[in-house]
Amino acid sequence: MNTKLTVSLDGLIVVVGARYPFDEAHYPGFDSLTPEKQQLFALNHLLKHLVKATGTIATQLENTDHGGEHDIEIVRQTTAKLLVNALNLARVLEIDAEELATRVYDSLRP
Repeated sequence: MNTKLTVSLDGLIVVVGARYPFDEAHYPGFDSLTPEKQQLFALNHLLKHLVKATGTIATQLENTDHGGEHDIEIVRQTTAKLLVNALNLARVLEIDAEELATRVYDSLRP
């Protein structure tokens, strides 16, 4: 693993965007949409992935409410997927690493 990549928010945003692009090859009909509709499509699609991921975590943890087991590895993997989708969301919204970091730190203030 590239150590520099693990600490570079910009790098992660680029890698995620390259791995999960919003384009005609992955989403037929995408190129026929206006730029505004393309962004709306991407935001909606990413929201679905975020909800799906939180549902995966909820399913694992809800099992324990009924005396069942949970698979912490699934929770850990899904946590990474949440970050991937959040970074892709930032990319689609044209939020660069500096702005994203600022917004994160600002959200931590009381």
